[in-house]
Amino acid sequence: MFEIDSFFKDSHMIISCILRHAQSRISVLALIDSEVFVYAFIDKFFAQHHNLSLHSLIYSRRLQGFDDQIALIEDITHVVEIIMTLEDHIERLFLYVIDLNQYFIIMSLS
Repeated sequence: MFEIDSFFKDSHMIISCILRHAQSRISVLALIDSEVFVYAFIDKFFAQHHNLSLHSLIYSRRLQGFDDQIALIEDITHVVEIIMTLEDHIERLFLYVIDLNQYFIIMSLS
């Protein structure tokens, strides 16, 4: 699932993966962080640009930052369902849709 050219930096790494949604295949770099998140996130503008289906959450969610501080973003109201391929591993994922600054996808190792 992970590409060989991934690299580690402290507690995270960047991997190259393929997203499958309907008939589309999208190559993307994802940030994998082993300490920060329990959930996975996708950038809102990336999801819209690639016409990924946004599914409304029944209840919006507030993102908690470190030390239980509320993150300075709007509530999470949508999720995207995708199939992610990393080498021989295929995973069905649900990603919360938020505004991300540097990476299109952020996930945890757990």
